[in-house]
Amino acid sequence: MWKLPSDMPHGITIGNKHSYRDFHLIPSSPLVIAPPEPKTSYDDTKDGEIDRTMMLRGEVKYENRKGSLEFTVLKRDGGLYSEIMAYLHGKEYEAVLDDDPAFSYKGRFFVESYAPGRNFASITIGYILEPYKYKDYVTVDFNKAKSKSFTPDTLFVTPSTVTVSPTADLTKVTLTNLVRDPVSLASETITINTLSSGKAIVLDGEAMTVLEAGANKYADTELWHFPSIVPGKQTVKASVASLNIQIKYRPRYI
Repeated sequence: MWKLPSDMPHGITIGNKHSYRDFHLIPSSPLVIAPPEPKTSYDDTKDGEIDRTMMLRGEVKYENRKGSLEFTVLKRDGGLYSEIMAYLHGKEYEAVLDDDPAFSYKGRFFVESYAPGRNFASITIGYILEPYKYKDYVTVDFNKAKSKSFTPDTLFVTPSTVTVSPTADLTKVTLTNLVRDPVSLASETITINTLSSGKAIVLDGEAMTVLEAGANKYADTELWHFPSIVPGKQTVKASVASLNIQIKYRPRYI
């Protein structure tokens, strides 16, 4: 009796399930996640068109990635289709391609079709994913100093989480270059009032919250927008040195 090999490369992990190791799916062709369509904007003129795509933010924005992945089903199991449907149909996951393991994609997956065959079945898994692909989170520590320069590992603006841990009781702290205007990308300041030694304040650019020991600290914080990281070298500044600051972000690539 023919025995399935224990592993096979060139698959995809969706959530915590691998296409081959968990479902015995073989790609019908090399697995590639479709690129995102750029959001373009043109104005008609007498002599052609004016490209306004990058006029507001100076960078291209993108639509979600949409496409599908086709597989041959090696395992003859009538319950496998139901198992795959129950696991991923309409669900949101992160996914990693075996052939591109440094990056993950985030979005929703669904079963487009399932076709039983004489020897093997075939299945098509569709997806709608965020336009960017992501590396693992990166942290930058900025301890007991009034400034720190670094070059982040990202090609696009990405939300960041800033944890401020005072080493003394402080009336007020002002931080510069941790927040950007979302349109112009101009630097803005953050002011945090009434800080207690040893009590960390977390400004979460993904969840859009300001917390101190789990409690809402927004009322004591002066900011127009939440923290984010932009590409290129940048210098973060603090009004006092009696702080430990950690900046956490997830690099965005295309």
